[in-house]
Amino acid sequence: MAKVREPIESLGASLTSMAAPPRPAPSSPAPLRSHSLIAATVLALLALPAAAGSVPIPPWAQYVKSLPPYRPERQVSGTITSWGHGFLKVMMRDWEQGFQRWQPNVRFQDELVSSAAAIPGLYTRRANLGVLAREIVPMESAAYRKVTGQEPFGVTVLTGSYADPDKIMALGVFVNKANPLARLDFRQLDRIFGAQPGGAGDGIRTWGQLGLTGAWKSRPIHLYSGPASDEAPAYYFEQTVMHGSDLWSCGLRQLDAVTEPDGRRVDGYQHAVDAVAADPDGIAVTAAGDRNAGSRALPIAARTGGPYVAPTLASVADRSYPLSRAVRFYLNDGPRIAADPTVVEFLRYILSRDGQEQALRAGAFLPLTPAMVADQLRKLRPSGAALALVRKIPVKGMTGTWDHMTVDPETQRLFLSAQDQQSVYVVPLRGGGIRRLSGEFDRPQGELYVPQFERLVVTNGRNGQVLLLDGRSYNIVGRLTVSAGADMIAFDRRHRVLYVESGGTDSHRGPGWLALIDPATGALRGRIETGYRAAALVMARERPRLYVAIPGLDQVAVLDTNTRRIVQRLSVPGRPASMALDEARGRLFVATRTLAGDPRPPTFNVLDLASGRVIATLPSKDGTEDMYFDPVQRAIYSSSLQGFVQAYRELDADHYALTSTLPTVPHAGTSQFVPSLDALCVAAPPTAGRAAAVWILR
Repeated sequence: MAKVREPIESLGASLTSMAAPPRPAPSSPAPLRSHSLIAATVLALLALPAAAGSVPIPPWAQYVKSLPPYRPERQVSGTITSWGHGFLKVMMRDWEQGFQRWQPNVRFQDELVSSAAAIPGLYTRRANLGVLAREIVPMESAAYRKVTGQEPFGVTVLTGSYADPDKIMALGVFVNKANPLARLDFRQLDRIFGAQPGGAGDGIRTWGQLGLTGAWKSRPIHLYSGPASDEAPAYYFEQTVMHGSDLWSCGLRQLDAVTEPDGRRVDGYQHAVDAVAADPDGIAVTAAGDRNAGSRALPIAARTGGPYVAPTLASVADRSYPLSRAVRFYLNDGPRIAADPTVVEFLRYILSRDGQEQALRAGAFLPLTPAMVADQLRKLRPSGAALALVRKIPVKGMTGTWDHMTVDPETQRLFLSAQDQQSVYVVPLRGGGIRRLSGEFDRPQGELYVPQFERLVVTNGRNGQVLLLDGRSYNIVGRLTVSAGADMIAFDRRHRVLYVESGGTDSHRGPGWLALIDPATGALRGRIETGYRAAALVMARERPRLYVAIPGLDQVAVLDTNTRRIVQRLSVPGRPASMALDEARGRLFVATRTLAGDPRPPTFNVLDLASGRVIATLPSKDGTEDMYFDPVQRAIYSSSLQGFVQAYRELDADHYALTSTLPTVPHAGTSQFVPSLDALCVAAPPTAGRAAAVWILR
């Protein structure tokens, strides 16, 4: 499959074709999102005409009945101007008419001709709602950030289709009916279709490499996909399965639409399924809902070992099938361009039962589940940085103190180092029992879970060993000895390598250095000398940069991960202990500590990475251990050994405020932010007769 039945077109050409006078400012006075309905509004709503007849709900979509019906949070007015693709024109019309029953003072202006116009429409302020018929691409995100100084704000409004290539269809993997292969996972798919699987091992080119025996063992794998002109499904597959690589196997055959002898037109996706039906050695990535009696769709798992899920209407709709796709709308919502309350209210209507039933009426798109709707409505709540305790997960039997924590974002398992017990605890955030791992740990300190390799990486401070554990069995699959004090870990996705810090002349552990380690095998790939001990590591995602906090020098060293050289040193007013990164705005957040003999107070600092200057300094609790940036709430959270969690809010790119300080317990400095749950998890050690626990803050 190459590079969206709708190509990712030229942004400039699309803007030219959609030129329109600037829209008037929305007439709603302020970007507030929560209001009680006034009595007059309630009376007016009671007089509304009846809604369109309810649509029959099929058995697989019964969950729609439990979605809450739309009720306005406030009465709004103004014009909603939508730019983007026209694949939703009919549904947009129905949504708009349904919304106007409740909000008669809202008008709509739709310019829906191309996805390429959606994001430029937002950052040029010509539109206040962007409609994409595909996933947003990095060029669009970068342009939006450059112009607005804030992140694109997307809201999932539907699940894509099961089989319609023009409606963000789920992807299916098909083999010939005679092929005995039972199932596949993402790692295998990466090795089958990718030219450079990057650490996942050599490419899979024969059926025997997938475990088939007998006559199948040496037979070659023939690769098929839909048309090369449709780039969006390929981009989704690259990002979801191939870890962002766009290098496909040179043996891939991309099939276009054909006309059969009887005059019937077969699109490229069905053509790929038909090709597999005719080729016993074929495998195709194509539309999940296409069918041919001579082929079959395989169950797919995101992780080795499952769960493996077959593509059906029900599994695509509830997203248990891992190659399901989402329909997202975008709006301006940030510190520089606030959300238009009229647009927010319209999105609330779309996310209601009223709006989601339209998906069933339209017949191709799939409605969101109640859990998905709740997640999206939470995103539309007013921004803020205050945190509150919502749950405690007791960890009975744990003694001593915690050191570090990491999370597997897919299974939502927390891993915590209990350094005094020589153990690592596995704490599921959703169901399941807590497990204690022990045996070969020697004062376990740093931890990092690497999903694409299914590796739990644990550093041991006493013997200096780095242990690589299989993410499912917890068996040790690799080890490497670095230096005493081995602690912090970072993963470079771009080069698929781990960075582990150890040593440090200032801590009497020999020269400080960063070990570059293969996450699959544990082999040493290189080393970078730092001299002094590193207290924190933060890896950028978009740029080849690693930020290394060096408290002995009052510095943050900036490492170029392409050249593996330190290219800059940033001075901070104190001993840097913890960091977080807002890469889009070029801001590095650094918390300092007070050490023996150093009278400087602890501080929270904001560094401008372009100039290297400290642009803001705020008070901070001492002993900050962990810090995280929340791009949705535009907030920074920190946890300290003094027993506090603090939240800072971004006012704009250069101004920040301390908004809350929440007491926890002494020595509860270890924390982990889990974006998918919108939660900060804090590891509290046993204290005052109470068992250790993981506190969940939201």
